[in-house]
Amino acid sequence: MDQTHTVPALTPRERAAAQAYLRLLGTVRAAFRTAPESAAPLAVPPAALKEAEEALTAAGLKGNEPRFFTLLLGYAGGGGASRGTG
Repeated sequence: MDQTHTVPALTPRERAAAQAYLRLLGTVRAAFRTAPESAAPLAVPPAALKEAEEALTAAGLKGNEPRFFTLLLGYAGGGGASRGTG
């Protein structure tokens, strides 16, 4: 029996939160690649953190990580039609 996982469409604010989080994740990954063995703390631009926090708050997801990560999985992990740029 074929089981397909249907991902609900994201609201524009949920999509913005997912996109901001993915940008933040990319920034952090780049910082690790740049200095993987450095003893210095990673430098993540405060603006990237602020953008992600504000997007989570605007989407009503701040403090609701389980829901956010469920939405993020759908957006980044195969949501297909629910993806968009704006």
